[in-house]
Amino acid sequence: MKGKNDDLVEAALEIQEDIRRAYRLHKQHRPVMLFHIQEDRIYAYPYVGYKETLSERSKAMLEKQYEEAQKENKIVVFVRDEATRRLASFSLDHD
Repeated sequence: MKGKNDDLVEAALEIQEDIRRAYRLHKQHRPVMLFHIQEDRIYAYPYVGYKETLSERSKAMLEKQYEEAQKENKIVVFVRDEATRRLASFSLDHD
């Protein structure tokens, strides 16, 4: 069964090596990564700073996801699509 944001995750997976490369540049800060579809850019944000930009519901989801990602040595990736006003997230292996 397809989820409503599967296309966003698939778009990020197409550039996952670029996301990993960008993450490695800031690895010591353990950033949250954001792929902005319209800008076709990857951003690395400090966890606390990015969390503050989210709704209460999204903050709670990020806290849980970030904690699990840290335990499993994964990267939290958000994908933003301004055209459809959607935001999706998933965890990506470091390699």
